[in-house]
Amino acid sequence: MAEGATIEEQSLPRYHERRYYPVKIGDVFKNQYRVIAKLGYGAYSTVWLAWDQRTKQYTSLKVCVSPDTESSPVLNEINMLRRLKGFPDTEQRELPGIGFTRLADDIFEIDGAFTNGRHYCSASWPDGQSIRVLQETFLDAILPKLLVKSFIHRLWFSVNWFHSTCGIIHADISPQNVLMQLEDHSSLSDIEDQELLNPSVPVTTTNGVAPVYRSRRNKLELSGFPVLTDFGQMRLAEGQINRDWWTPDLYRAPEVLSGLPWEYPVDVWSIGVLVSVSGIVIGSSRASHVGVIHLITSPSWRRRAVAASD
Repeated sequence: MAEGATIEEQSLPRYHERRYYPVKIGDVFKNQYRVIAKLGYGAYSTVWLAWDQRTKQYTSLKVCVSPDTESSPVLNEINMLRRLKGFPDTEQRELPGIGFTRLADDIFEIDGAFTNGRHYCSASWPDGQSIRVLQETFLDAILPKLLVKSFIHRLWFSVNWFHSTCGIIHADISPQNVLMQLEDHSSLSDIEDQELLNPSVPVTTTNGVAPVYRSRRNKLELSGFPVLTDFGQMRLAEGQINRDWWTPDLYRAPEVLSGLPWEYPVDVWSIGVLVSVSGIVIGSSRASHVGVIHLITSPSWRRRAVAASD
């Protein structure tokens, strides 16, 4: 096994402060989910391809870091997933919106013997790569206009369900949080075959208890069917004033950048910026983003922003 190298989640800021569960390929969770391969990672979790031994289907297993505060994005996402699952129409997957939203089929906890904490896990229907990964395959990250129209049209159904039925603001819509649906599970079978033929070799820490695997990417599919995911920053629209922010600078609405209270429209703004991948260049820095907003908003808005910052 390799040792000393820095890969995947190890390269993230505060990696050692965030207690990742040491998942190993071949582990079985809840006597039901057998881990096949690693699919990805983030600041608060790792994601694995698993085999559901009860349903005899592939599943995407998200294993979260042990939450360190009550306001942790991990706890927020778990609470929101449970809230969404509690709506009467959630089981009716054919309804507009639900089919384009990554809900949890199962939520459970595991003990972290080496992390001194509890870890939440969620099992979901597996999906494909993110729009961010898809952008990397096109010149200047500009996607075909017909593809953009297709997934934006369907993304609205998901956001509308959040807003009109659930009373929830996603608050973190960006290319990395929109996945493309898989047309079938052949690519998942391919990943399992690859893992059998060429097993992943993890990088281990000096104490040998925290293996880190490299992710295996499934194939890119231009299905045009998006799946909105990552609910760690979701907020309730009623009963609280929202002023914090997490979305990358480019996707933040004017009220977020200006420190004003925000509600449902921040999701609308983020989707509008997503449309920019069809050819509208906004810029990548915070300064250029704010400059564009100043060009398209009125003087009265700028006075509000200045007043809010005083």
